[in-house]
Amino acid sequence: LSKLNDRNWCLNIAGEFINNDFKKKVMQFPAYISIKDSVNFLGYILDTYKDDLLGNNDILVLPSYAEGMPISLLEAISYGNAIVTTDVGANQTHFSSICNLLQPGDIIGLKSELSELLNDITLLNKRKNQALELAHRFTFDAFKEQITPIYKTI
Repeated sequence: LSKLNDRNWCLNIAGEFINNDFKKKVMQFPAYISIKDSVNFLGYILDTYKDDLLGNNDILVLPSYAEGMPISLLEAISYGNAIVTTDVGANQTHFSSICNLLQPGDIIGLKSELSELLNDITLLNKRKNQALELAHRFTFDAFKEQITPIYKTI
């Protein structure tokens, strides 16, 4: 993000740091110091605030090294957030149609993906619309349509 200072952006980091010493270490990195005015550490997000957070942001970034089926991505697409994430867990199966899946630790790819989305409003809006369309596959009604025939055969 420190390499994207030519754009107007804000990073909201949700969730708790497991270790406050690590957070302090991050806050001393020269790259962080150069962007600190654009970064908000929000901590644990209550459901009521989560609606505002996801509803007022354009992109959700989950550069994870290991996931199963990330609930945060399901929540993000339901709000029409473009997603930037890694090729771990179930992401290939469920999210490859709406984003370029990155390899874990690929900082250059992460910068490139964020730069594209921040600089190309047409691409950003396309990804946001694709997210909303995909979200319909994960509704209760969609699940019911998939599971009902299975129950009928039992």
